[in-house]
Amino acid sequence: MRQHSKRGHQTPFLPASEELKSLVAAIEREVSSWPQVNFKPMFGMTAIYRGKAIFGLLPKTRSLYSADCVWMKFGKLTPSIQKRLQHEPRILPPRHPKGARWYTICDVTPSVYGFIIEWLAIAHAAAKAGRK
Repeated sequence: MRQHSKRGHQTPFLPASEELKSLVAAIEREVSSWPQVNFKPMFGMTAIYRGKAIFGLLPKTRSLYSADCVWMKFGKLTPSIQKRLQHEPRILPPRHPKGARWYTICDVTPSVYGFIIEWLAIAHAAAKAGRK
């Protein structure tokens, strides 16, 4: 049964796929070696922070909207990053452009591990650049 938010809308959580859970464990191992990274549980997912800036969200036991997605947030969305995002069909733009600006990589499988790490590294660097 899906839960309802305070506004009465259904929260779009789905169980994370088993394949994705093992991939997420590998991603966490890789990212944990990066500077100032820490992890915090968030609604059945794992939020990835650089210091106090969140830059990634990985499914742990459940996922948002689809059972095979990961999310990135860019602290400072530079023109260079914007251009790369616009030309990358595997990354979906934010659902709510005026909101938190989360970008989504869906259809995540072990074959795109390097792609995910590459984009999380970009988000990690942007989290540092976005701090004031």
